This record gives sequence, structure tokens and C-alpha cells, in this order.
Amino acid sequence: MVPSGEPTRSTVQTFSDILSPGDLVIYGGNSKYTDGAINADLLSTREIRYVDCGVSGGI
Repeated sequence: MVPSGEPTRSTVQTFSDILSPGDLVIYGGNSKYTDGAINADLLSTREIRYVDCGVSGGI
């Protein structure tokens, strides 16, 4: 798990640089739902699949 906001965005960017087409990123965080669309769009340009399974609550 990575904190929401910039830490998550930079992690997804890093993944997009090192993963291969057909790989899958599963996001299980508590970011604003619109962040998921941004992540999915970024990864889809590299044919990396993305599943947004947001959870609610703290540690």
C-alpha cells in the first residue's frame, strides 16, 4: 500500500516504465476515485491492465 496522492501517482508511473504489456496492476488503496481513472489511462497507453479495488478505512 502506498499513500494516496503524489506517492501513488509516482509509483504507478514507475510501474508503467518497468512492466510489460499484458501485466496487471491491482490497486487496493483509498484514493479519490478519479485518481483510478488517471492511473488506468496511463497504464492503458502501455497495454498494462489495471484493476481498481478501492478499500475504505485506516490501518
